[in-house]
Amino acid sequence: MVRRKIAVVGVGTVGAQALYSLAGRENIEVHGFERYSPGHANGAAGGEGRIFRRVLGAQDEYRPLIDRAFTLWDQLEQATGRRMRIFAGSLTIAPRDSLYAGAMRSEAEAAGRELESLTPEAMRRLYSFQHFHDSDIGLLDRDGGVIRSELANLLTAQAAADRGAHIHSREEVMGISEGPNGVSLTTDGAVYTFDQVIVTTGAWAHQLAPSVASTVHVHKPVSGWFVPKDDGALFGPGPVFGRSAPIQFYGIPNADQRMVKLGYAGMRQTPISTAPEPSDYFVSAQELDHFTEIVETHFPGLHPEPVRVNAYFEGYTDDARPVLQKASNRVTLALGFSGNGFKFAPALGEVAADLALDNDPSVDVSFLRRDFGAPAVVSANTTTRA
Repeated sequence: MVRRKIAVVGVGTVGAQALYSLAGRENIEVHGFERYSPGHANGAAGGEGRIFRRVLGAQDEYRPLIDRAFTLWDQLEQATGRRMRIFAGSLTIAPRDSLYAGAMRSEAEAAGRELESLTPEAMRRLYSFQHFHDSDIGLLDRDGGVIRSELANLLTAQAAADRGAHIHSREEVMGISEGPNGVSLTTDGAVYTFDQVIVTTGAWAHQLAPSVASTVHVHKPVSGWFVPKDDGALFGPGPVFGRSAPIQFYGIPNADQRMVKLGYAGMRQTPISTAPEPSDYFVSAQELDHFTEIVETHFPGLHPEPVRVNAYFEGYTDDARPVLQKASNRVTLALGFSGNGFKFAPALGEVAADLALDNDPSVDVSFLRRDFGAPAVVSANTTTRA
């Protein structure tokens, strides 16, 4: 059987998973290209950890994706011998009668999964540093917790290399040109030829896939780490948490239980008009103002100023649906995961690998397909490497 050559451009949250999936298949030679190095903190994986849940409060179409992702996370942790997820539980805080709380209950019932309902009094006992309204309800998913994000990307890429994948660290891809006999991939050092290319470049999507520019918007999430006013106070070992309204935020207690990481979502995130530049990593005073509002309203037990801040970058879409499809005969796009990529990452990577091979995906993702009506990639020319 003819050996097929496939490139994965961007070895991050989903790219590392696609690389690992392809490296485990027969008659496939797979190369991963990363402008930094696997496990770096410059993109969507920065900030140590990402929340995962089994009950999402999302459309029913996503349920097979999360179920498949959990199976693949289990297999990946077994293959690497390392724990990438911490099952601390995930608590969703919402107004008791809100549509979102109702959607989560309905989803849990339909999926046969259990959500524990916590009263405001129970949540106050669990999180003494946090304020809760009497109208709040807590929905606790015991199958949730935190993914060690940078570590997960690093270990997945290493596992892919152990399977035979070729990883090109610190080699930036400048252009992709599709022809009748293959795809030319131009880097800052040479040109390679592949049968298929998967583009998983996250916040740098527009550079290589300009057709998605009106669909995928770059956001700059910011995380802040806060300490308690009482030096002897500890934060855990409680579940990670997220509030849906009226201010949307999330929190992850640190492993040493002496700090809590907070982040905000939605319109409070700073938009970035193009791919991130070095200056974009600076966190401004205006961006910290959002934390002031969150801490003053919901965390009276915390010092209002963070002791550490971290900016990273993600691709968002207006409807929060990712771009996951074959965009042309030889190019597959996996972009715009809108802050939801990590929990689904192994399944998304597997689907991207299946699409590149023209196989039927293990999970139906036809509901994600879009019509961009434009060429998928940009071209460039330089010296060819055999």
